[in-house]
Amino acid sequence: MKKRYFLIVILFTLLLTACSSSKLSSISYNELKEKVNNKETFVLYVTTKDNTLEDTLKNVLEKYDFKAYKISLDDLNDSEKAELKLKYSYEDPTIIFIIEGNDPTILSHVTDSSIRSTDLIARLKDMNFIKEEK
Repeated sequence: MKKRYFLIVILFTLLLTACSSSKLSSISYNELKEKVNNKETFVLYVTTKDNTLEDTLKNVLEKYDFKAYKISLDDLNDSEKAELKLKYSYEDPTIIFIIEGNDPTILSHVTDSSIRSTDLIARLKDMNFIKEEK
């Protein structure tokens, strides 16, 4: 009976982990270009490794129930990195707000790894990714 209970707890934990990570989906460079070419609006997280900025972003995504995309610089070749750097002028890590396929301003990027959730939520509201609660 203890083994069965332990197995259920493990499976439930795995299920919760899988669900929470689905709010931040990894995409390839080609998928990113396709989203931009299709003039989509989305949040893009650019990074080489997991850090507190990613944790903060995941928590906000869960709370407000929307999706963002992550592109890992480690998965890009040198020319893709150069093209991405030229187009978005990112730091590592950076949250970029893509609106209708464009990055409206570098000033809207979030690069502070120690940003608080409340500040990230305020930025997402300013960029109209989160609607004001009624």
